[in-house]
Amino acid sequence: MAVGGVGVGGRWRARVAGMVGNVAPGDHDGAMTTGLGLQRSEELARLVAGLDRQELSDLATLVRDEQRRRALAAEDLDAVVADAFERGFDGRGMAVDPWVTPGGLLVCPGSKIHRSKQAHRCRFVAVGDAWVWEAAERVTDELRRLPDRSDSIQTVTLLAAVDGLVVDVVTSKASGGAHTRESAVAFEVRAGELESVAPTSSATSHGRR
Repeated sequence: MAVGGVGVGGRWRARVAGMVGNVAPGDHDGAMTTGLGLQRSEELARLVAGLDRQELSDLATLVRDEQRRRALAAEDLDAVVADAFERGFDGRGMAVDPWVTPGGLLVCPGSKIHRSKQAHRCRFVAVGDAWVWEAAERVTDELRRLPDRSDSIQTVTLLAAVDGLVVDVVTSKASGGAHTRESAVAFEVRAGELESVAPTSSATSHGRR
């Protein structure tokens, strides 16, 4: 991205490279590491404070893209999906809450379990007003039909666990043609961890699986 003829990504990387380049290979222990980390944090804070609104927006996009790139480089997507189908559902077949992998992927199980042709319970994850399989942050999405249940499905969707991303886990039920929300919980990605926050999703049953 270019702002005023200068690439924000290139300028940002150059400044960060300069700060990191000041660290000697042996300076990664104890108080030395703490002091250097504080110094770099202060320098980064000053750099960010000097950016205008458009540059801040461009920088936020750059950071999200870099977090996504690192997550994709660090993880075997097929293995993460296979593991999620193994442990992402409870004894009733319903999806459990999302989690973040060590490599930085947000794993979002989903499920729709039919009790009859006219009645089911479902639990899916939303990002704002979109379901995860429609979200811009989606990395991959897989759906499996349960062979022993009519129309029942389980899904796994992977997102890049970028800082500030908020997801809502929405549990609903359908009966006699009416679809109602039962509950919702929400989580925000903060420094590679999920923290509970107030639900925000406005996703509707339109587009539901």
